[in-house]
Amino acid sequence: MKKAVILLSLLFVSLFGCNKETIEIGKSESDTPKESEYNSRTLTSQEFLDYRQSFIEVCCNDGTVIALTSDGDVITWGNNYNGKIGNGNIESHIPDTQITPVEPFLIDFTQNIISVGNSLNVSYAITDSSEIYMWGRNDFGETGIVSGNILEPQKLNIKSEIEKIASGNATNLFLTRDGNVYVAGIDVLLYDNIDDLNQNVAYEYNFDISEEPVPLISAEPGYTEIGIPFKCKDVSIGLLHYGFLSEKGDVYIQGTLLGDYNRNTPNITHNELYKIDFPEKIIDIESGSNFIVALSISGNIYLYGKKESMFFNENSDTEIAENIFIKGGVKNIVSISCNLYCVTMVDVGGNAYGFGIDNWGAIDNKNCDADPAVYEIIYQPRKLNYSGVKKCTTDGLNSVIILDSGQIFIQGADGAKQISYLNKIQ
Repeated sequence: MKKAVILLSLLFVSLFGCNKETIEIGKSESDTPKESEYNSRTLTSQEFLDYRQSFIEVCCNDGTVIALTSDGDVITWGNNYNGKIGNGNIESHIPDTQITPVEPFLIDFTQNIISVGNSLNVSYAITDSSEIYMWGRNDFGETGIVSGNILEPQKLNIKSEIEKIASGNATNLFLTRDGNVYVAGIDVLLYDNIDDLNQNVAYEYNFDISEEPVPLISAEPGYTEIGIPFKCKDVSIGLLHYGFLSEKGDVYIQGTLLGDYNRNTPNITHNELYKIDFPEKIIDIESGSNFIVALSISGNIYLYGKKESMFFNENSDTEIAENIFIKGGVKNIVSISCNLYCVTMVDVGGNAYGFGIDNWGAIDNKNCDADPAVYEIIYQPRKLNYSGVKKCTTDGLNSVIILDSGQIFIQGADGAKQISYLNKIQ
């Protein structure tokens, strides 16, 4: 029996000084999905081609893709070693070996699905009545249910109406329609650096999948309310921090932005909610490993973090206040996305750009096959090789680009090496 210890770069969620209420739930007979809640089956290549024309949302994380059609159907494909396909199975996988992708799998819910997504361990779907279905490994109870594999979609027993989910590796933030925020999964104390976190939060992964992995630290099942003193419009998670966007367009951070070890740059730590004084009203936020990126109402891009720790361009970027920067070279931006180290954006003309540390090809495909230890730092926003871009989503090791024409491209490590099915047949 082959075993290994996997250290996770877990996304940190802290509750420093916040009022909190934990809603305990567990898996019960009523929580198990009823046969009438959805129908599912594997698609043929032609069926997949027909469905592909109607994709309106596509997400990819760690080699698993989940797509939403204009009719509210959910389709998954790619690797299934985390059980994120939702077909009742979980595939064995030994690191550094070739992954055999699972062919497209249709999950036809009886309710109308309006949003989908996935993280390292779980996939999810949100209905038009704000109900949540989740499935996957759930090693650390990030669904709010007792930890353990959930290999088919299961409805979560959350009483509040959910507007958005921000997913980390072992943590989920749930934003409700009334502006409250709940957290499920690993809830750890503040760590000064990711190495200390990894030494304490890990699990012994048994590659004989007849047995489930045993987390070294487990989270209690349930959802803990984070008592923020304003109505929240958006949330984001970084490695050791999370961000909140208020209805008024103000941005707050809580937790730690990591410094640069190589340059001996100190961390930025806020044990209480801290307001970032961006000069404009903010309409969207995303979090990376050591920064928060914000989109203003006028289409400007702002960054919060240490200059020495980020991809700062002395020739075009301007520090407008302590640790606050405006990104030069792009204007009229309408959407943003990011992973731990890369930021992508789309402007009003349908052009996509990216900047950051690109060692997997999320910005430039030429970096996909490079040695992971060799990376390119892209300081000046670089135009991606697409036009008529409707949406660009960057997560994990890749970017998913949806064009106005309906074409979908997945570039980066996942797109090139693990989930070639989509690119092969379109």
